[in-house]
Amino acid sequence: MRYRDVVVRNNYIAHGAIGLAWFQYDAQRGVTWVIGNTIADTSHAIFVCGVAEDCLRPLESFVIVRNSLRGISGTALNLQPTTGTYRVRANPGL
Repeated sequence: MRYRDVVVRNNYIAHGAIGLAWFQYDAQRGVTWVIGNTIADTSHAIFVCGVAEDCLRPLESFVIVRNSLRGISGTALNLQPTTGTYRVRANPGL
């Protein structure tokens, strides 16, 4: 994910290094929704790149709700600081 106002909903994502990743490419802020996905057997489930990884600081706000995270061998949620906000709720498997 690279641009504002993304909706990622009801997907099954498995057997990769990172289930879902965000990188700031857009000059405007928005709200990205990650809802009802199943992420399984990955090293990391959800990643928002930020200054800790030499990425731009995100402008985006994120709503991460009702995702099922299973068999994550590393960090389930790596959410770098944003100028927006995070709302994270009910992500079974954390």
